[in-house]
Amino acid sequence: MTPADFKARFPEFTSTSDPVVQLQLNDAVLEFDVDRWGGRYDRGLSLLVAHRLALGVQQASDPFFGTGSGSSTTKRVGSVSITRSTTFSGKSDTKDDFDLTLYGQQYKAMRDEVGIGAVAV
Repeated sequence: MTPADFKARFPEFTSTSDPVVQLQLNDAVLEFDVDRWGGRYDRGLSLLVAHRLALGVQQASDPFFGTGSGSSTTKRVGSVSITRSTTFSGKSDTKDDFDLTLYGQQYKAMRDEVGIGAVAV
């Protein structure tokens, strides 16, 4: 998959530079078993990259953006106070951040359908 392919699927990322998209694609490819994902591979890869890019945008533009760990943060300026919770009602028991974006939620659902294969304990 190329940055152009990714941006065709998710045009909301057209302003993201190709090198940034390519770096995310390169990193995400390592997390996929192409045989297991089969025909869902391109969509799954794209969703994971979109999730990671969206998180990066949120973290860069929103100083209150949390990690979904169940914590909250408060900022006070004069007599005005804003508290933002990072607890998400749909958060699963796993320690991932996929519930933080719609892309991540879709990726997680696909990942659960595909399965992760054998896991050594």
